[in-house]
Amino acid sequence: LQTMYGGEVLHTLFGPVDLIGRAAWETLDYPGIVDRALPADRLEVLRYGGGIALPPGTRIHLTVNYELTERTGHQFVLRQYDRRRLFTNVTYGF
Repeated sequence: LQTMYGGEVLHTLFGPVDLIGRAAWETLDYPGIVDRALPADRLEVLRYGGGIALPPGTRIHLTVNYELTERTGHQFVLRQYDRRRLFTNVTYGF
């Protein structure tokens, strides 16, 4: 079972440049499987970051984003990780 809560805020910084802030929290609940000797586990994921949005054209929207993700588990330590990433999005509207 996956449960997720999150939000995003977009604020005009100056002119056509927007500042983006986002955060999300989710839980992943895995039931145990007795036949395979797998105990139940619950993972928690915290994701937050932000970026800058630029409109290079009238129908094009370009964003540059940075995000940090932290996943923690209770039963299996190998399922835990920290991830940092820098990525871009390009949106074109018709």
